[in-house]
Amino acid sequence: MTMTPEGLLVRVKGESLFAPGSAKINPKSTKLLDGLASILRQSGLSIKIEGHTDNVPMSSAMYASNWELSGARAAVLARYLIMKKVDPKRISAVGYADMRPIADNSTPEGRAKNRRAEFLVKKR
Repeated sequence: MTMTPEGLLVRVKGESLFAPGSAKINPKSTKLLDGLASILRQSGLSIKIEGHTDNVPMSSAMYASNWELSGARAAVLARYLIMKKVDPKRISAVGYADMRPIADNSTPEGRAKNRRAEFLVKKR
């Protein structure tokens, strides 16, 4: 977690939430997401969910590119929070693909850091 000028940023490693190339939530991450949903439900603040990938091009039967995958992951996380009774009027979801890296994509470690989901809990 990090405070930013926009609000509280909760960053979660992509491999904690999803299998590679998938937007299906890993069952092991539901405890984390349930805790986050509980806090968000009570906060009354707006939440922006961001999906991010590394720069390795991907294509599958389900997702033609990192853009589609990152957007699908953000949407799935939004849907999960809504199922946990977080007000959908307070949620937005966006996929950034590899356009907002936080680490160097030339190393496996850097690419792993770039594969992530971020929950921005916006200040009032």
